[in-house]
Amino acid sequence: MRTRASPCLQDIKVDVERTYPHLNLFDCPEQVAKDDIAKILNAVANYFPALGYIQGLNFIAATLLLITHSEEDTFFIILKFLDKFGLKELYQSKDFRRLKLLCF
Repeated sequence: MRTRASPCLQDIKVDVERTYPHLNLFDCPEQVAKDDIAKILNAVANYFPALGYIQGLNFIAATLLLITHSEEDTFFIILKFLDKFGLKELYQSKDFRRLKLLCF
């Protein structure tokens, strides 16, 4: 998965380092899985530039990557979650109005 660096790439890299540190797959020196997660999240941030990166999406991406073993499948599943199922709207307003409404 090749994509240009999004403005959120540094935030993505910080969060990816915190992703499932207790799992050997994410704690190996080669960091292949972490690099895959960073590429997926960077692509999502580029796909939705107004949304950018959503903190915590790294755990969803990592879990999906563990299940699918595919960067592309993980990317498209995340797009479906955000776009088709309306999760994107939860994070688009500055005050997270819709998210707060659903939480309370």
